[in-house]
Amino acid sequence: MNPRLLRAFVAVAEELHFTRAAARLFVAQQALSRDIRRLEQAWGRALFDRDTRHVALTPEGNRLLPIVRRVLSAHAQLSEELDHTQVSGNARPLIVDVALHGSTGPPVLAAAREAASDLEFVPRFHSGLARAAAEIADGRLDVSFGRIAGLPPTVRDGLEHQLIRYDQLAVHLPPDHRLTALPQVPLAALAGETVYAAAGNANARHRDVLAAERKERARIRSEKGIRWSGRPLKIVA
Repeated sequence: MNPRLLRAFVAVAEELHFTRAAARLFVAQQALSRDIRRLEQAWGRALFDRDTRHVALTPEGNRLLPIVRRVLSAHAQLSEELDHTQVSGNARPLIVDVALHGSTGPPVLAAAREAASDLEFVPRFHSGLARAAAEIADGRLDVSFGRIAGLPPTVRDGLEHQLIRYDQLAVHLPPDHRLTALPQVPLAALAGETVYAAAGNANARHRDVLAAERKERARIRSEKGIRWSGRPLKIVA
């Protein structure tokens, strides 16, 4: 039994909503519905009662759900044990940290699935490279996306990395700030300013790049948290 079909069953069973389950698995809703039908046909029983407004597990689906979870858990344990060897005729799934919708990860994952349709890619959410780096180093995660310069050198040196794209950042400024007249704000122009980055989330990508640039330039102060003065802000790329 293809583990991908089992993961599709678990996702729909937990979400009870095909659109949310498809987004969670990073597949098209039509493809997910097709996989569930294939599973129901293979097992000779209905797993869900569904119409345009409602999705619910059938008694058989409810009975099989804990069994499928145990099978997937055993499959994951075996995959870790065998590392990159073959499991039941299929290559070990590649675990990919896609971080957030709208970020670099999802479109790259979609392209990878088209280019290597014989491989299984399993998305995970680790909030970006800063948190996922330890998982990669321990072998529990294969791929993540983020700004490699934001990692400590000892961590960075232990990872293989490749440039995917350049990404823009935006800075929020008071309307009367000296930089608001610029169509774009070079990072060097922030020298001497105190930048409140990523709402204090030390794992966020904005904080990663600012920390790296601060080390190199030693002229930009980066602080945790956001200081709100009640004044309106202007967003400048």
